[in-house]
Amino acid sequence: MTSTNNFVNRYELNQRFEDKFLRINTFYRSDTDNIFNLNFKLYFDNYGNVSVQAPSGNILVEYLNPTTPGKPMVYSIPTNLVSMENRKDKFDKPYDVIFSPNLQWMLYKVVYTAEDVKKLPEDVVISAGTYTYLLFNFFHTEDFKTYYKSNSTNAMNLFNDYCVKTKDLDPTCSCLPVNKELCVRRLLPESLVNSQKGTSTYNAFATICQHVEQGCQTITSYPTSFLNQYYIDFPRPASVNVTLCAQSFTAGGNISIKKGDIQQQCSSGGMESIGAVLVTPAKPPAPDGGSEEGGTGGTGETTTNQGFLDKYLKYSEYSTAYNIAGGLVIAGVVGGVAWKLWKTRRSPTPAPTPAPTS
Repeated sequence: MTSTNNFVNRYELNQRFEDKFLRINTFYRSDTDNIFNLNFKLYFDNYGNVSVQAPSGNILVEYLNPTTPGKPMVYSIPTNLVSMENRKDKFDKPYDVIFSPNLQWMLYKVVYTAEDVKKLPEDVVISAGTYTYLLFNFFHTEDFKTYYKSNSTNAMNLFNDYCVKTKDLDPTCSCLPVNKELCVRRLLPESLVNSQKGTSTYNAFATICQHVEQGCQTITSYPTSFLNQYYIDFPRPASVNVTLCAQSFTAGGNISIKKGDIQQQCSSGGMESIGAVLVTPAKPPAPDGGSEEGGTGGTGETTTNQGFLDKYLKYSEYSTAYNIAGGLVIAGVVGGVAWKLWKTRRSPTPAPTPAPTS
């Protein structure tokens, strides 16, 4: 059964990764060597433009995406220069896939051997060698977000497959519930992961990792991505409190825990342990009844009568500010009434009007 979404159809019906996406351009061997040469600066922008600059300042590759005309490469925008973190692994080996800042374009390197060429369809005319394809990544577009809204399970399965095939290099891959281990390894030192994997505290941390890991937190930077809708359907907790190597970390909303901070703490503290994990829900459970003087809620705790402002105050990270504002309003009203009563009592009683004389 085919989908009404052409991008999804293409992804599901093709076997080779480079055929699963709309292919915009093919870079041949010389350009590929320059693009993945770590001694050169690589520029890759939100419009799919690609440029490579040698240390001498000479431009070795300058490609303007014809599908986004009138959008030249702007070298002064910091995010257009691909960082080394996004170009090579911890062994200084270049990645085979590089993403544009908005994740909507990919540079994908493929090496075809003579045997690979023999297995290609007859209508594919290509020689053995190294190539780079500029691919349009539909996963972070409004189009796929629309597909997700009516096909959420399949959409998440496709995205998981895409993450596996790109070796989880998309920073938002750690948002997937099935990618708990990826998320944890992105955040915690390897020695800590290896020593704690399988423990109850490790599993608890893995469950909430997506709410504090920096890569997943960046999803708000990609407003068209379906993952923003995912977090509307499954809201993040208002805050998460974690104890790692005897150090307490708090995160939530748009705040992320940085791996460097954790590594430093674990290294200096010398403690290979994960402590308690506490998740604060976005909305606390409402009390189920109770008398005017007070009652017992579903948790067995005593609850006070709900104030009239509670129905207007949303339980969120802003609730404190709302309560302060509400309190000021009430104080103002009460103060105004008291001042009026005080003024009325202080005003002299008017003397009776004398009766007219005849």
